[in-house]
Amino acid sequence: MTFRGVATLRAVDRILAEDTRHSRRLLDYYGIATPCLSLHQHNEKKITEKLLAQILEQALAVAVISDAGTPVISDPGEHFIATAFELGIPVRAVPGACALTAAISVVGLSGAFVFEGFLPSRRAAANKRLGALVAEPRPIIIFEAPHRIKQTLSLIEQNFGFKRRVAIARELTKRFETVYRGAVGELIERLANDDGANKGELVLIIDGAEKQPYDEDELRQLLTVLLKHVNKRDALVIARELSGAKRNELYRLLNGLSES
Repeated sequence: MTFRGVATLRAVDRILAEDTRHSRRLLDYYGIATPCLSLHQHNEKKITEKLLAQILEQALAVAVISDAGTPVISDPGEHFIATAFELGIPVRAVPGACALTAAISVVGLSGAFVFEGFLPSRRAAANKRLGALVAEPRPIIIFEAPHRIKQTLSLIEQNFGFKRRVAIARELTKRFETVYRGAVGELIERLANDDGANKGELVLIIDGAEKQPYDEDELRQLLTVLLKHVNKRDALVIARELSGAKRNELYRLLNGLSES
């Protein structure tokens, strides 16, 4: 919790929370007496219509918070905030803990990634979604609930293989904070012996697929197609970027095509 977060929650007229009972413990800890209303997936549209009208009429200041994380990042708030923008109501970010960015930093991930949020709750649908991501070269980030973690790891093993590396970050910044990293098969065994496996929300980071090397026939085919559209120099540069092959190897194959 940041100083700015505490100050903001004390200053606003209303707080919208995913679960007021859960959030009240945090608010009481910091001595925040601001009235707290519930905003979740089942009532968001109704609350949005009612409260935004009050904000406009009475010039109210309202804060939106999540049980654990950041609103809209796989949490309620999207409809409320999008509608506020449409009505010209100013929206400001008051950054705090976010499992997505915390997990990225703690496992040392940099560069592009794919954020999937929560997988579908039904096993068949979750399996289908993971199957569509098998060839994804970027790391894949998934949120997961503790009661589904073992099933999800099993599906990852089925689709990505026993050796695909995965990081599991649980309860980041909280009491049961734990970070595991290793082959998915190994992590399944580790969690089976972890008494705290069913505690707290989790972030899974699946390593991206390794780029499969081109064989010589595929490189020749690639160069042949490129030569129909660009000169030899450009074909060499493009083929190297696409395939990752060494320049000397591509140059040799290019010369072979020229002689044939």
